[in-house]
Amino acid sequence: MTEYWRDIPDYKGLYQASDLGRIRSLDRIRLDRGQVRGKVLKLVPANDGYLVVELSRDGQGKRRYVHQLVMEAFVGPCPEAMQVCHTHDPDPTNNRLGNLRYDTPKGNTADKYVHGTLTQPVKKTIFVAAVPTMARTGRLTKEQMEEIRKRRAAGEAGMSLAREFGVSQPRIRQIVLHR
Repeated sequence: MTEYWRDIPDYKGLYQASDLGRIRSLDRIRLDRGQVRGKVLKLVPANDGYLVVELSRDGQGKRRYVHQLVMEAFVGPCPEAMQVCHTHDPDPTNNRLGNLRYDTPKGNTADKYVHGTLTQPVKKTIFVAAVPTMARTGRLTKEQMEEIRKRRAAGEAGMSLAREFGVSQPRIRQIVLHR
């Protein structure tokens, strides 16, 4: 199988991408080292599973996704509101040109459902403890507040008092503390 190489637009004369998803540096002369031989670079998996490579220009290194570099070299820059998608093989390390395309984020998500790499999101049910509603305006008479203080001092639970008097549990605490 023949492997074709093309310059990566932002790194012309420095790096090339192949249609098989590999990246190489080119022979060049560096002021600090003299003649430097080009080589196929090591691709490293990023946290998200996609392969990245460290490219440097003007002494500044930058990590770039391999699938993006392959598309830039062979197809051109990514159109606005598009992204690189893996077409046939959902493997994020398969960066062959035939497996990549530009598409919308929505199209990319649809592919993930087809590939089985993304399932329908599970709706999480959150259980909330019963919180008493303010059945009344929250205003209690002096007699009711004294009753709450007396019963709370006797050890009755604040939650049961809150339910009975139609106020919140923090309000019971405020009453007990004379606030």
